[in-house]
Amino acid sequence: MVGIMEIKYYKKIFNMNLPEQYIMFNYEINNMIFLLKNKISFIPKILKVKITKNNKEIFYERIVGKTLKEMNILNYSLKERLKIFNEIIVAVEKIHNLGLIHNDINLGNIIINENNVYIIDFSESRFINNKYDKKYFSYTKGFSCLEKYSNNEKNFIENDTYSLTSICYYLVFNKIYPNICDSNYINIIHSNKKLENFLKKGLSFTKYNRYNNTLVMKEMISDIIEELQ
Repeated sequence: MVGIMEIKYYKKIFNMNLPEQYIMFNYEINNMIFLLKNKISFIPKILKVKITKNNKEIFYERIVGKTLKEMNILNYSLKERLKIFNEIIVAVEKIHNLGLIHNDINLGNIIINENNVYIIDFSESRFINNKYDKKYFSYTKGFSCLEKYSNNEKNFIENDTYSLTSICYYLVFNKIYPNICDSNYINIIHSNKKLENFLKKGLSFTKYNRYNNTLVMKEMISDIIEELQ
């Protein structure tokens, strides 16, 4: 699958000769239609779908802005970074309220335009707690929880809350959290103990120690923001 930035649109190309990309295309298009029908505004609109002999292509409106990966977050104060993070939580919460989890929240799938947050790439998104036959492995190092490495597809809210906390870790420390399968537990230390505890809980190895909803995350981050100078 290749993403190509154009002047007026963003094109995602899925190679239909690869079984996993056939699956990814079907989830991407169906999830996007579902979200657009439910009036989710922080995702790109579909302009057209093009089918060729070997590929299926989805043309999206181009969102003006930068991904978190492209941004220099050190240009922002910690308070400003946490405000951005809070807006990301709000967006993901709206998706969860529709019964869907994103399943691949990472620096490249979040676009910031001034104070607006956009989320892209829904090819891994699934409905919460539903069971699917897993046909391929898909994860993003540093942002995927342990369950994403399983032979059985597991679709929990905690998949996203782990990824969200990884985003927060990046915004706080300006570095990506170690991949959960390649590293021992990292002892997170920060002068703000509320923020430190927030990160430790959200990045827990085990699902049952993580946040099981975004509302709690939003409330905790809002509280931390209020206390920052």
